[in-house]
Amino acid sequence: MEKVIVITGGSGGIGEAIAKMFSPAYTVILHYHTSIENAQRIESDLTKNNGKVHLIKADLTTEEGCQQFYNSVRTIVDTVDILVNNSGGVIKRHAPREITWDLIQQHFELNTYSTMMLSSLFLPSLEKSDNPSIINITSAAIRSGAPTITLYAASKGAIDVFTRGLANELAPKIRVNAIAPGVIETRFINDTPRERLEKLKSTTPLERLGTPYDVAQTALFLAENTFTTGETIDVNGGLFMR
Repeated sequence: MEKVIVITGGSGGIGEAIAKMFSPAYTVILHYHTSIENAQRIESDLTKNNGKVHLIKADLTTEEGCQQFYNSVRTIVDTVDILVNNSGGVIKRHAPREITWDLIQQHFELNTYSTMMLSSLFLPSLEKSDNPSIINITSAAIRSGAPTITLYAASKGAIDVFTRGLANELAPKIRVNAIAPGVIETRFINDTPRERLEKLKSTTPLERLGTPYDVAQTALFLAENTFTTGETIDVNGGLFMR
């Protein structure tokens, strides 16, 4: 039986790299919200290499959107082997004095609620797999607090704790892990000043920024290693060490 991976936030960057990493052995169900052109480009790239991919549009910042996404997946497959909760981002940079209730809510809806809701919704489909796992994408911001994006860091930090709690509750059947990427060369860093990026490179022990491929390799490890659960793996070039 062919294996199935569901990837949220799959229209570029880390989501795209994970889709390409897994497509030789998995049917890929790729979520996107607004970037239909990017999603179709990825679909074309995968199918040219004999990959099987299904695109599903959904707004995962609402309970209704998460439910609709799950229902759409169920019309395609009954069993899901891997759920990658990758959807997320920074709503806007802010100083502590600029925090509002609405800004808090927007960050948590985008980065936290969708991961928690989908992890719950997909349990019946994951339980039918022989080797099911959930992989959550957090951020190196959970290690540093990330000045000017403290709400983003907090919303991702909640996923770090959620990962461990869920891993405990779902063991031994379903493994749950997370990846905390450092500064990765995606559109996410487009608004970061060049001098700031150069400083990050120089202070990173491996002296470079990460690539989406680096993160995808880690996702593959977590999918295949059946004795790892409840972990958040840092992929940051040594910028933060524990």
